[in-house]
Amino acid sequence: MTALVIGHLGFIDADVGDRVTPDQPVTTLDDRSTWLVCFALPETVLGRIAVR
Repeated sequence: MTALVIGHLGFIDADVGDRVTPDQPVTTLDDRSTWLVCFALPETVLGRIAVR
């Protein structure tokens, strides 16, 4: 399998032995250069958080 751009394979939607056609998508090519992360933290640890 080859791609015209650089990226990371996402979830593979095929199993060994599955029949696929040339026009059937079996995975995605993900760009991981930017991520949005959302999570909750207690206020007591906010002073210890840093983005690198």
